[in-house]
Amino acid sequence: MAFSKETSTDNSPAQILKYLQEKSSEPVYKRGLQYYRRRKVLRYEEFKDKSGLEALVIGSEPQPYKVELKLKESGDFEVSCTCPYFEDICKHSVAVILNYLSKLNPGLRFELNDNDRLHDNLNEKAPKVKDFFEENLNPNNCTSINKIDLGVLILEKPLAFILGLIPNETMGKINILKIPPDISNHFAGEKLLPNLIQYLLALPQTTKGNAGGHRIPRGEEGSILKYAQYCTNLININNNQKFNFANDEIIPKVLVAENENGEISLKLKAFIKDSENQEIELTAPLYLLGNISYVLSEQTFYNGDFSALQKLFPFIDSFGQLNVRLDLVPKFLATDLPNISKKIPVLYDETLAPFPRAVNDNPNVMIKLSEKVNLGSTNINDFKKNHLI
Repeated sequence: MAFSKETSTDNSPAQILKYLQEKSSEPVYKRGLQYYRRRKVLRYEEFKDKSGLEALVIGSEPQPYKVELKLKESGDFEVSCTCPYFEDICKHSVAVILNYLSKLNPGLRFELNDNDRLHDNLNEKAPKVKDFFEENLNPNNCTSINKIDLGVLILEKPLAFILGLIPNETMGKINILKIPPDISNHFAGEKLLPNLIQYLLALPQTTKGNAGGHRIPRGEEGSILKYAQYCTNLININNNQKFNFANDEIIPKVLVAENENGEISLKLKAFIKDSENQEIELTAPLYLLGNISYVLSEQTFYNGDFSALQKLFPFIDSFGQLNVRLDLVPKFLATDLPNISKKIPVLYDETLAPFPRAVNDNPNVMIKLSEKVNLGSTNINDFKKNHLI
């Protein structure tokens, strides 16, 4: 990501810091400040002409991310990072800029300004979908006459599902505008759309400037899709194509295999039936798991029942994959997998090795008793009569 902005007629540290705080989203600035304090900035090299610098920052990938900061005589400055983050300013860029400012002013401390940072979004509880929609509301009876277009940005890893109004002109990398607070006044007669708008407005913003969107909390994506399909047109902002909703539910399956190190890999699979009642696997499915689950494949959302895996939802990524650590394999085989197989067909990949099965049946215990007897002169018939049945 990259940005460029006129901060002032000079590149004073105060002006750069002020602009950075204004234009970075609160969670990003806080994470960047943590990265700076934890010394995540590795190699740091200023250009000979003092026009900028390059730095490496430790991130979530094995290789560090490269951040480049350029200063201009006019007061503009640009920063770019090789990470895939969607906002204009990422946490790695924040860490590098703070590192740059601290070198200009040794002893300078960076704190969160209460005037700029009114509250800690990280400690706020995200609104619940159920608090904005009637419990027994039937979306089929609430189809809006005039649907509005909402832009959808889906990041695959880590999963992020972001909604917002699409502007006429690009307003940032993600090209989604926040929903104006007064927009619900235009849909006062609707039963569903105002509820959806109020829910989106209650969500924390992903950016602080004009560009940004409303990020749906993990696990709530399906609940929002359930209602949004009846009152909005959901548009994929990456290709401007409208998302579709399938009428038929998918057929979920689970594929399990043992890795070379003894860990268990689990992968979700999604199938639909064609006109000849034959099962067809969905192409490149993306899983939005929650109380209501959807699978996205080729611009179409499919509803599916994955409730058998509910306890594992937090550990399954958007591609439907989960690796079970070696120390958790016994519990998974003895408890989790049998419970899953009761509701969802389980397929076994034994390409590398036979898949281990847990034995849950109680063993039959047999005890054999024997007694040594000194027969001496005892008659054998008398012994049989007294000791054997």
